[in-house]
Amino acid sequence: THKSYESNARMQAVQPKMAEIRERHKDNQQKQNEEMAKLYKKEGVNPLGGCLPMLAQFPFFLAMYGLFNNHFDLRGAVFIPGWISDLSAPDVLIGFGDFTLPLLGWTALRGLPIIFVGTQLLSTKLTQTPAANQSSGQMKFMQLGLPIIFFFILYNVPSGLLVYWIFSNVLTVGQQYYYNKTRGKQPPPAPKKSGPARLGPTTSGPSRGPSRSGPSKGPKKRS
Repeated sequence: THKSYESNARMQAVQPKMAEIRERHKDNQQKQNEEMAKLYKKEGVNPLGGCLPMLAQFPFFLAMYGLFNNHFDLRGAVFIPGWISDLSAPDVLIGFGDFTLPLLGWTALRGLPIIFVGTQLLSTKLTQTPAANQSSGQMKFMQLGLPIIFFFILYNVPSGLLVYWIFSNVLTVGQQYYYNKTRGKQPPPAPKKSGPARLGPTTSGPSRGPSRSGPSKGPKKRS
């Protein structure tokens, strides 16, 4: 959405301040995190903006899950013949026959969960900020680990639900790509470094030219 894009732009603008905090507290991780949190609050930015769209869709996802499971008109609805033959059931890309994958209990290779993870990772990659690239391990897990976890959670859900979510991810990727092309991802200007002050000539400094009174002459020798 437009708000998330604006949030990313604000995140880019505070990069110089974040770099300054990292440099100033590079030996104190706790103090660095505290200063970063204060900066985020002051500037109104969120380093986890890349994964928030996925979390924001979760309530709607639950409602859609109930819809595809309980709406009789969707049962047997064909989306792609030979692959997605029932929107209320999981898709089957390659069936395993009588074989069941140990531990996971999978009876077929499903294509939609794989496509979902790919589009979600691409969406996160396009929307994340440079701050997210340099973020802590917890933030990186939220951005990269959540799609992998959702892959296992959503593996056996109705295919219609994954079709919806994949389509939503594709729209997000397209919008972000257009936003990046039109506005560009130009890095924020580097912070101005305050160099040493230039001191002008002072009255107490040494005189650069001959004095008005001229060089002092010693006493004349008497002939």
